Amino acid sequence: MTKQYPNTSWARPTGIVWLLFFVVSGLSEVFFRMAGISGISVVSGDGASIASTLATHQDAFRAGFAFSLILIALYAALMALFYRLLRPVNATLALAALVLSVIALTVQAFGAVPQAAAFSLATGTSSLQAFSDSQTYGLMLFLFRLYSQAYTVALISGDRSGY
Repeated sequence: MTKQYPNTSWARPTGIVWLLFFVVSGLSEVFFRMAGISGISVVSGDGASIASTLATHQDAFRAGFAFSLILIALYAALMALFYRLLRPVNATLALAALVLSVIALTVQAFGAVPQAAAFSLATGTSSLQAFSDSQTYGLMLFLFRLYSQAYTVALISGDRSGY
């Protein structure tokens, strides 16, 4: 006689969402790299050249950014599915993992704000005429590094997604 587990119906959707998450994560990184930056590493180099590359590849950055926002939604769904799948095994541990993942997800969601602001500076769509070009490029690099720090904090607090 085969033992039936009550939550086996959640295993397949969890696996599908997880696979979709990794595919979208790869697409996001590909588009960010096409735009001359990386979604997972610290942006370094000359601010003027980075701004020029971003201005030339705006569509690639926008696609990468859109995929990274989709990743946040997919990760939220994935964590809910994992909680549902693992709750019968150990409800306390499943809840603790869910709480840490929600913290990481929140940090990543708010971390997208400086990334969008840096893109706005790089493409000249902001109205910061009081600053010189070198100051604007410095602010842009600072905002990209701020995003990188938010990403690192999210990894430490519980998100092991690779996003």
